[in-house]
Amino acid sequence: MTSLPARVARARLLTPLLLALASLGSIPPAATGSPADLPARIAQEPGARAVFLPLLLRGGQPYHLHSDRATVFGAQLSEVRFRDPAMVSEVRRSGAVFLRSLIFWDEIEPRRESPPRYDWSLYDGLLRHAHQEGLEVIAEVVGNPTWAADYPGGPLYSLDPLVQFLAAAVERYDGDGLADAPGSPRIRYWELYNEPDNTDSELAKEGRAWGYWGREGAAYAQMLKRAYPAIKLASPGANVLLGGLAYDAFPEDGGPFNPAFLDDVLRAGGGCCFDTMNVHYYPLFAFRWQAQGPDIVGKAQAVRRKLAGYGLDKPLMFTEAGMWSAALPPYPAATPDDQLRYVAKLYTRALAAGVQTVIWFQYDDVAGFDDPARGLVDIDLQPKPAHIAFGLASGLLADAVPERQARDLLASGEVYWFKQGADRLAVAWTEDGSQASLSIQAREVEWIHGLGARQRLRDESDGRLDGQVVVRYGRDPVFIQVPGE
Repeated sequence: MTSLPARVARARLLTPLLLALASLGSIPPAATGSPADLPARIAQEPGARAVFLPLLLRGGQPYHLHSDRATVFGAQLSEVRFRDPAMVSEVRRSGAVFLRSLIFWDEIEPRRESPPRYDWSLYDGLLRHAHQEGLEVIAEVVGNPTWAADYPGGPLYSLDPLVQFLAAAVERYDGDGLADAPGSPRIRYWELYNEPDNTDSELAKEGRAWGYWGREGAAYAQMLKRAYPAIKLASPGANVLLGGLAYDAFPEDGGPFNPAFLDDVLRAGGGCCFDTMNVHYYPLFAFRWQAQGPDIVGKAQAVRRKLAGYGLDKPLMFTEAGMWSAALPPYPAATPDDQLRYVAKLYTRALAAGVQTVIWFQYDDVAGFDDPARGLVDIDLQPKPAHIAFGLASGLLADAVPERQARDLLASGEVYWFKQGADRLAVAWTEDGSQASLSIQAREVEWIHGLGARQRLRDESDGRLDGQVVVRYGRDPVFIQVPGE
């Protein structure tokens, strides 16, 4: 890309429009400019034809996240409670900056008409409230109407209705003041289906939020090629997420997810048509990735290497991750303390690995569901210890930037270092429960437990005045704030 600011700015404005027009067959590939091959590939795809799309290209108003919380923190409400404005407010108060929220296409367009008619009544107020709370919404588009597909989360009879729906939804929620929903809520992140690498038809039938493209990676890539330019035409600033891949629980593990799905999508050229890579992670499958790093770090490394093999380098989100406080087999037994400890571990590792956002799945436990107790609040909406840990960590890690060598490889257990302006922050723990200590060159530090207990430790706290503060840590993660000199 040219380094000239004017050309960069022009390219950012024109490329989404050119891509969209190419996909509609409205301009010849030779007219698309740079990157030359991408619009041409899209335009040559079968089935590209005129659809109902907004015709104005416009940017909308600047949007600023609240700065009191770390942007890596997000959460998702259960399908039972995601429509409740009070629960949306609770998510924001918990310390989350991102909210992953379901959008069911079949509720908005239950019948096919020409031109399409959309009923936004279930979503306008919900999304306006989330925006007013200062949450960045990740719109999880799921739920194909029965007239559009055999499965709620699978391939479609025709891509045209989906493209039309996405264009209308993005235009309505782009916050630019034109054809907006009341209050002009702004959604910048659009996720196309959930765990599309699933191959289990029974799961796909039972759950409207389950994807079912697992054996159809090329078809999913074709869907991206049609959807991406339509979304960008409606809102050039929109960010398209690959549908969050399970990318584990493979058949050899007894699971339903196709390990070759991502390769199938990328080989079919789908890598051009999403902005953010998106996968899910649970510690149940840590064994699969541990050779490349601990816990979520290993999976992040593996995913980046996979993308690099196709010449791709994209921001990375995990739109599902978390730990349970209790579970039945096949999930391993766990306690509220295990879940509490995992909050700081998960987000510290993710931040150190350069992951943009991790969505805790899910915020609330739901009675009657055969699922582990993953929530930060229980079925009566009472906060668990993990809820306290989530809020504390999101505040303590705000504006934290990993140091060049984020993990201290010489320290016992896991110790990660971050910069916060002129100050430094360490997060430390031992996996085996052993006791360890860290010597920090400082006159004074503040030690903070994952539940909020605080203590100031000074140079002389260990009985010696030597310019070093000794901090002890163990199984429970602790935060160590070191003032800049």
